[in-house]
Amino acid sequence: MKLLLMRHGEAEANASTDAERELTRTGKSDNQSIARAMAERGLQPEIIIASPYRRAQQTAQIVQRELTKSATNSPAIETSDLFTPDENVMTAIRYLATRQEQTILVVTHNPLVSGLINMICSDAGVVRMGTSSVVEIDAEFVDIGSGELQWQRHC
Repeated sequence: MKLLLMRHGEAEANASTDAERELTRTGKSDNQSIARAMAERGLQPEIIIASPYRRAQQTAQIVQRELTKSATNSPAIETSDLFTPDENVMTAIRYLATRQEQTILVVTHNPLVSGLINMICSDAGVVRMGTSSVVEIDAEFVDIGSGELQWQRHC
């Protein structure tokens, strides 16, 4: 299985709630660049699982649109409350372990995304996830220490 973990793009500093913060122009542009890099690497997720927060939804939509340009099919976007910023890492890992897809992209937030990487790839060292960063992890199954970090890209 290929697990792609992505942090949303740069978002505006202020909104009525944290969940409503929207991407900035830079965030949108960076997401397009990251999606192109994923396509160039041949990474075509079967599904995109995204946090319900506005900036993560916008990121998922941009990545979906860009990846569809280089593929014959478009990955569906599934929204999950398990990928909000302060969600429990083990809960997210257990959920991902139930998925049947061979290539999954998760669009989420820090600190969750860093926690997922560090738990799944225990030998990866410190992995920093700025906005619009993505990692590719290979794993036979999703569990603590089961993955190997293959690739990372930042804008």
